[in-house]
Amino acid sequence: MSHDLFFTKPRIPIEDFVGHFAGRAGYELANGQAFYRNEDTGVYFSFQHFGTEAGRAEETEHSASFNLNYCRPNFFGLEAVSEVLDFVQRFQFSVHDPQGRDWEVGSFSEDAFLESWDRANAGACKMLMLREDPSRVWSLPKQQLEAIWRWNLNRQKRESELPEDVGVPKVVLGIHEGRIGSVALWPDGVPGLIPEVDFLVAVRVALAPRKLFRGRIKDRCIIPIGAARSVLAPYGSTAHSLAAFRIDGPESPQAVLDFIRSLEPATTVPKFVPFDQVLDSELVGRLT
Repeated sequence: MSHDLFFTKPRIPIEDFVGHFAGRAGYELANGQAFYRNEDTGVYFSFQHFGTEAGRAEETEHSASFNLNYCRPNFFGLEAVSEVLDFVQRFQFSVHDPQGRDWEVGSFSEDAFLESWDRANAGACKMLMLREDPSRVWSLPKQQLEAIWRWNLNRQKRESELPEDVGVPKVVLGIHEGRIGSVALWPDGVPGLIPEVDFLVAVRVALAPRKLFRGRIKDRCIIPIGAARSVLAPYGSTAHSLAAFRIDGPESPQAVLDFIRSLEPATTVPKFVPFDQVLDSELVGRLT
């Protein structure tokens, strides 16, 4: 099931469709389709041109459509709406929304689109919950998911603005000890803008303990944020969608390095969960 929009008047040729999306960040073009995927945020959706087959344009009242899958966290709509708006404004489309309304030229509304998306997405999630055991549906608070989304959406821009030796890790979701939470990598305690997530995964190479006659053996340590907060507290920063800790390079402070060295290696690591498999917990709560 998906949320669909149809772009009616005016009809546009395939060349104009391709010209709009070619070179646009996140898109791949093939067979009259512009498929969007953001590797940092996990968001994806598509636009389709309907004039690629002989006579097809004459058989339809629209020359292009938009498709966004349901049963997704709310931020999928937030990322999609600006792309839809740019497409509408570029060609001054009228827009038909089979989920609820029509927009004439110049009347397309971001707020109305998001309201339509939220309502229809909730309906699709209700059908999902009727088929699935609610305990098997992963969810996190909407505010937390949107904060993670904004962090990931701006990650590359933020990294380009920081000193070269200060990295900005992507935040992902993972299941650890039976619960889902936010996760970020912190390899060898290197300098960086470290997000305040539920779990940090410290991959140790240079800081791994030495083994008798074997040197250092790469390992991983799982750090609940509460365990790291005392050593990270002096570097706190609140200028981002997630609270964070900024450690400037070229090397991390000795206290940070000693903390990473002192950790016990993990026997298991969080199991990765794609963003499209997690729902807003407020929505799940209303449906159970």
